[in-house]
Amino acid sequence: IPSNRSLAPYGLELQWWGQAIMDPAQDVVVYVAVDEDNVYVQSRDGIVTAFQGDSGKRLWSQMLGSTYKVGMPLATNERYVFVAVGLDLFALNKFTGELEWELPLTHHPSTAPEADNDHIYIGMVDGSLFCYDLNKIRQFWEEGKLPRFAANAFLWKHKAALELTSPPVSNGEFVSFASLSGTVYSVSTRDHKLKFQFETDEPIQTPIGRGAGSLFVVSEDSRLYCLNRDTGLRRWTFTSGVPIREQPLVIGSSVYVTPLNDGMYCLNVATGTIKWRQQRAAVFLGATDRYVFATDKLNNVLLLSHDDGGILGELATQGFTCDLPNERTDRLFLVSPDGLVVCIRETGQEFPIYYKFPERRPILPELAIDPPAAEAPAQ
Repeated sequence: IPSNRSLAPYGLELQWWGQAIMDPAQDVVVYVAVDEDNVYVQSRDGIVTAFQGDSGKRLWSQMLGSTYKVGMPLATNERYVFVAVGLDLFALNKFTGELEWELPLTHHPSTAPEADNDHIYIGMVDGSLFCYDLNKIRQFWEEGKLPRFAANAFLWKHKAALELTSPPVSNGEFVSFASLSGTVYSVSTRDHKLKFQFETDEPIQTPIGRGAGSLFVVSEDSRLYCLNRDTGLRRWTFTSGVPIREQPLVIGSSVYVTPLNDGMYCLNVATGTIKWRQQRAAVFLGATDRYVFATDKLNNVLLLSHDDGGILGELATQGFTCDLPNERTDRLFLVSPDGLVVCIRETGQEFPIYYKFPERRPILPELAIDPPAAEAPAQ
C-alpha cells in the first residue's frame, strides 16, 4: 500500500484501502468497475464486492452464479448493479447488495449489460441487442411472475450481421452498439427506430467510448473515429498505426488513447489533433486537476502533466496489476489480483470532482457566515 510519506511530495494522500471478499489462495480478481458512488470487484468465483467510493467502507458482497462460472463485467445505473452470468441477468441494490430481481435470458450474452433509468440492454452472441423494460421486470418479480412472464418485460431486439462485441452505450434516448462486422448502430430506446448506421472498414472489438456529445469508435485497422452522438456524422479520424485495445476515455476536452505498445496519446476532443504523447504510458487510470495518471509496462503509476504529458512523478505500485480506469471522478484506484483496493486523492480534496456526469454530484451544504453582532446602544 503506498504510504503517505511516498505520496506527500506529489501533493497526494491515501484516502482509504480495503479488501474484497475472496479466497486469495485460489480465487483471483477478473473485473473491476467504478461509478460515482461505489467501487466494485468481481472475482473468478463469482463474488462481487462493493466499496463506498468516498469512505472505502465495504458495503456488501454477493456470490452470483456458480464457482468458476465467470460472468460478464457488471454495469450500474443510479440504483442497481447488473451482472450477466450464464443465461441469467441479476440486478442488485447497489447500496445494500440485496437481490432485486433475476431474469432468465434466451441467448448467451456477448457483452456487458448497459442500463439507463428505464431500460436495460445486452448484446448476444447471435448479433442481437435485447432491450428490456426495467419497471416491468421489477413489477413481475414482486408479483412472483418471473421467470414465467419474462417475455412480457422484453421490448425489442435489433439484429446485427455478426456478434456484438462492444457493450452498448445509452443516453436514455438512444442506444448505440457495434458489431464484429464493423458497423455501429444507434436505435431509439423507446420505439426501436434506427437513428443512424455507421460503417467502418474492419471489425470492431474495442468498447465504444463516449463523452462531450460524441462516440469514439475503434476499428481493427487501428483507426479511431469520433462520431456525433446524435447524428452519426464523423467529426474526425485518428490513425495510430497499431491496434487499439483499450476503450478511449474522455475527461473534459481531452480523449486518452493507448495503442498497443505505442504509448498514450492525449487528443483534442473537438478536433482530434494530438495534444501530446507519452511513450512510457501503457494504460490510462484517471486524472486530477494537477495530474493525469497512467501505468507503465511494469505497472508503476506515472504522474503526467496535463500540458505536455511530461512525467512529474512515479509511484512504485507493481503489485496492483488490475487496471481500473476512472473517467467518472478525480480519484485514483489501484487493485491487486487478490482483491486489495487502494484509493488515492489530491491532498485535502475531500469531495470528488465529477467528470462524466457532473449533475450527479450531491448538493453540498453551505455554511452561512454569522452576521456581525450589533453594537450595544450608548448609555
